[in-house]
Amino acid sequence: MRLVRAAPAIFALGALAGCATTQQEATRLQLNSARIRASQYAVLVRHRNPEVRLVAVKLLESGKHAAVVVDLRNLADRVLTDLPVSVGVIAPHGVKRYLNARAGIDYFDTHLSAIGPRAQLNWVFTTHATVPAHARPFAYVGLPTPGFSSAQALPLISAQPDPPADAGRILRMTVRNESGVPQYQLQVYATVSGRRGYLAAGKTTIAHLGTGASTSVQMTLLGSATKAAPALEAPPTIFG
Repeated sequence: MRLVRAAPAIFALGALAGCATTQQEATRLQLNSARIRASQYAVLVRHRNPEVRLVAVKLLESGKHAAVVVDLRNLADRVLTDLPVSVGVIAPHGVKRYLNARAGIDYFDTHLSAIGPRAQLNWVFTTHATVPAHARPFAYVGLPTPGFSSAQALPLISAQPDPPADAGRILRMTVRNESGVPQYQLQVYATVSGRRGYLAAGKTTIAHLGTGASTSVQMTLLGSATKAAPALEAPPTIFG
């Protein structure tokens, strides 16, 4: 992976596993702050991660908005964290255009926070950018910045749609932190699938979700209107 004006590597989050609670909390806040600082720099993946396989990439559009669903699998027997992701489209005349290769966007618009060993996960990027007609989407997943973060295991975050689950494009859900690790800038991804693949997708961010806490949030689904049940995923952003 190549970072354009890359921010410096920070630290391994697991390094303070046996330290006092105040030190752990300081480390968590430092990681969150480091990610905010890193978002000031553009990310462009040049070298693909051999431990990650792209299962599918789908472009979904709704008026002036678009979503890219990146279905990926961790081929490794270990947790992978802070993976950079570049997404874009290729126009019918062959011109490649990146959608998230710019500075100043949210850190998790260019990174996947975590994926467990041998796990599969859908990462979603949404944009207001105009996408050329009949464009084909692409995605590249890169190598994490050495020393930025690491995890031996992942905290459990659950997400369930609130009834009615087929309330059109507005999806309401309850997200619960089932762990003892507070979460910052937690990402929640939703995908709706049909016989021909993904029909709709969306994402939202929860600024903070405390240990054992739950919250109700909503998102707008982009793509085709459907009554099919959504699949929700909330990979943790803080690991220990």
